Amino acid sequence: MGAVEIARSMPFARPGGAVAMAKQTNDILSGLLVDQEGFLDVAFVVGTGAWQVARISGPSFPPGAGVAMAKQTNDILSGLLVDKEGFLNVAFVAGTGAWQVARAL
Repeated sequence: MGAVEIARSMPFARPGGAVAMAKQTNDILSGLLVDQEGFLDVAFVVGTGAWQVARISGPSFPPGAGVAMAKQTNDILSGLLVDKEGFLNVAFVAGTGAWQVARAL
């Protein structure tokens, strides 16, 4: 099976933009990226199902900004990125809950 286009209906991400990926749960693989409009988006797939994309922030980030992801605990997946003002932000999800985005100190 080749590459699958997941955001075909709009210019989604900046060419060459950064993407971070990590296992969210045993069945969910997630990726974080900043789209062309500066929103933080999560792309995810459950098992071998269809990929989905959701915006999880306002337009606070430079398009294509770098994101780092890691498991914080067994149940919490976190991502770090810097916003347009230079502040460090954390995005996180507990298990299969909703993603949260907060400015870090």
